[in-house]
Amino acid sequence: MQQDSSINKDKLFNAIIKNSRKKIESSLNKGANVNSKNIYGKTPLHHIAQTGNVDNMQLLLDNGATMGVRDTRGKTPLHDAAANNKIDGIEWLINNGEYVDTKDIYEKTPLCIAVENGSIESIKFLINKSANVNALDTSENTPLYYASIHKKYDSIKILLANGAELTTKIKQGISEDLYKELKISSKI
Repeated sequence: MQQDSSINKDKLFNAIIKNSRKKIESSLNKGANVNSKNIYGKTPLHHIAQTGNVDNMQLLLDNGATMGVRDTRGKTPLHDAAANNKIDGIEWLINNGEYVDTKDIYEKTPLCIAVENGSIESIKFLINKSANVNALDTSENTPLYYASIHKKYDSIKILLANGAELTTKIKQGISEDLYKELKISSKI
């Protein structure tokens, strides 16, 4: 007899947290909904994207996982992979249809999320995949603005080297010493 779907859902999420392919397969075989959501609207694909385990991501896709699904804040699995610096996951998601400049409810792109989290490799990878370095969120802030207010100096340098525009608002968020350093290195 098949177990209650809420029990299967819990087992699926627990298997994903443990990163156990065998338990994920078992939960799916027992009828767990591959697109079920937790209280934050996150699906199993969101959680696996945070680990970057592309084999388990593929398993979910093969079992009907919806690409581009959004949580309660509008974040997709690509936002989660970028926040956690999971390059393999980012690449897999983009190769399977995720839009590199997808926006959450605040219109933040995965690049912006990577910048806020200091995920340098994600920043470089997303830019290499043509992420818009000047994408605006609902407050009309760019990834460079977030790099400046969070004092992510390596991120600032990468963004500027890849065409990010240095606005007056951003200049106000950068320390005078960094501003001089960037000016000397011909980045501004």
